[in-house]
Amino acid sequence: CNNKRFTAMTHEGGIARFGAVAGTLCWCFLFVVVLAHPLPAAVLNNDDSRLVGGSSSHKSQGYVPGPSSNGERIAVPELRKKVRSLASTSRVGATTRDVVAGTQSTFDVEFVNPASDSVTNAIKFGLRIVADVFPCRQTLRARFEFPVTNDASLGVGRAGAFYELESNGYFYQSAAFKSITNTDPGANVTNGSDAFYDVLVDIHDAGNSNKWYYSTTGNVPLSKFDMATVVVHETLHALYFTGLVAYNSNDNVAGWKDRKIAAFDHYLSSFTGCAIVGFLPDGTDQNQDVAWALTSSDLWFNTKENIDAGDNDALSPLYAPSSFSSFSSVYHVDQDLLGSIIGTTDALMQPVISAGFKQHSIDNTARSIMNTILGTKQPPTACEVGSFDEHFEREATILGIPESTFWIIVGSIAALLVGLGITIIIIFACRKRHQPKQ
Repeated sequence: CNNKRFTAMTHEGGIARFGAVAGTLCWCFLFVVVLAHPLPAAVLNNDDSRLVGGSSSHKSQGYVPGPSSNGERIAVPELRKKVRSLASTSRVGATTRDVVAGTQSTFDVEFVNPASDSVTNAIKFGLRIVADVFPCRQTLRARFEFPVTNDASLGVGRAGAFYELESNGYFYQSAAFKSITNTDPGANVTNGSDAFYDVLVDIHDAGNSNKWYYSTTGNVPLSKFDMATVVVHETLHALYFTGLVAYNSNDNVAGWKDRKIAAFDHYLSSFTGCAIVGFLPDGTDQNQDVAWALTSSDLWFNTKENIDAGDNDALSPLYAPSSFSSFSSVYHVDQDLLGSIIGTTDALMQPVISAGFKQHSIDNTARSIMNTILGTKQPPTACEVGSFDEHFEREATILGIPESTFWIIVGSIAALLVGLGITIIIIFACRKRHQPKQ
């Protein structure tokens, strides 16, 4: 070849290589933006909490706030019905029983019509992880059921009942109440009723081996969800990681029905450190300030009564998107950009769990929140009524869209256009390079 044509080819090749790198970076940026900011989760026609998974190439959205939205159905347990012994339980279908013991607690587990031994073994493995961390001298009663849904949902998890602790007037899940008082508040509850159990979990389509990874070792395939990870996640919600917030989207108000406030809820705070329960005037169940706080993208679990400057290690960010989701808002740790994509050691209680992801340990954030609740620590000082603007910033809107969401959309569109443009340049350069010499 002549030297002139060789120089031209080298120049064009450089353009192509540069374009390929730049295009790849743009497409990666777009991919990161989309994954890091998933669309608001759909509200499901079910009062229970649930974890929903997409196809293997998509993120699974976590919907796990615990009790029903009205808080009434399980907040006050049945205490006067006739007691039957655990051994006399009778259920339709194949029901098996087992005991799972760890270093800190013991679960008496009931499996209602389990799909296989692989399923029960994965569940028992997950429960042992929890039993090695959650302290309770009373036996914890758990019931696992396995409905067939043939949809994207992974499971449901909640506490059987909440009980009021006389010393502070807070409502605790029955398991947390057992841990704190070393008494069994469900001893006189009808055997077999929801309130009889400390942990209630449904695992959907548990027999579908194309959906679930049952093994407790090895890498989870990118096409499957790790059952043990989901079991740990859901069980923690049932034990302590949920509350009794009620959100009324029609009137944009929120609070606590009959002012039955769960222990978790007393630690919900602003970044400045004050508890949002203080926004409610005496005698009021709900108001707009609490609703704004719950959708502020600036909600925190505060482990200290007073926060000094630079003492932000006392705060754990909670998931509080501008559009309230009944199945994910508040009772999840907020996702960070990297953690939402690849998972981190503190990813267990985030609202997004990926196919192919596993975490067989309870991270420091979940442990800190557990220790705060079970230790009945003094909650942060309450915000003053009417002081919302002193502790939260109201997000500006553009064209009726929250400003942050607006710029995410604009950035995504810009990245898409730049990526398409660079791709066209690459194609044009490559075609020109390979044109035969006239």
